[in-house]
Amino acid sequence: METHLSLSDMWSISEKMLHSGDYRSKHIDILSKTISDRDMSILDTACGEGFPSLDLYAHGFHNITSSDGDRHLLKKFENEVKRRNYNIPTYYSTWQNLQEIVKIQYDVVINIDASIGFMDSWSTSNMVTGNGEIVTRVTEVIYNFFHITKPGGIFVIGLQKNNHRGHKFFSMDFGEQKINESVIKCRWEMYYDWEERIKTWINVVDIDGKRNSQTTKSYLFDKFDLVNMLYTVGFNSVHELYTPSYLYEDILVAKRP
Repeated sequence: METHLSLSDMWSISEKMLHSGDYRSKHIDILSKTISDRDMSILDTACGEGFPSLDLYAHGFHNITSSDGDRHLLKKFENEVKRRNYNIPTYYSTWQNLQEIVKIQYDVVINIDASIGFMDSWSTSNMVTGNGEIVTRVTEVIYNFFHITKPGGIFVIGLQKNNHRGHKFFSMDFGEQKINESVIKCRWEMYYDWEERIKTWINVVDIDGKRNSQTTKSYLFDKFDLVNMLYTVGFNSVHELYTPSYLYEDILVAKRP
């Protein structure tokens, strides 16, 4: 049955199961080696409840600012920042209006956790249709990341490993965990329509035996498409970081000339 829980609530539950201690640690190890200089200015454009902003701050990257387009998740993040007594400024901004909200440029701009495909469906449900229209739309938004990256700076972006053209269906089972005194089971089911460039994500969460299911659409493209979009907007080099198979996403680093 479809749930009464919000998309943010469903994500909050499943991301806790995805972001295990080992998962977060490996991710931050990769990012730390990529950024290297802890004095660089960083903007995390998809901070959600805190990954990876809180982890980066804990590892000495204190020149970090965070943003998200989901007010509910951003409020949770701000509360956690306050609880930890961290100093992390925030923006409320969708990626579509980054240029209007963010008036400065950063050495490092981050968009990880494989969220870019949901740019028009997470909170607005205002997706374009058609293969060419979708590529154009995503490219337009990626330009906003280019615009707020300093010359010589880098843009770090993640995309689901399962976004490759051999897939018509893919599932991920997160098993069972106890969270806030409740027994939680979580499973993701993903269906791929490459002709229409639409992916259907079904998030199934059982809470103490009660099933909650939510269906969300996203734009569909693979990492080779993404590389082309990054070059199209003006980045002059793109390389892929090594990520172990248990990480959910591939990570690309694009450099601005």
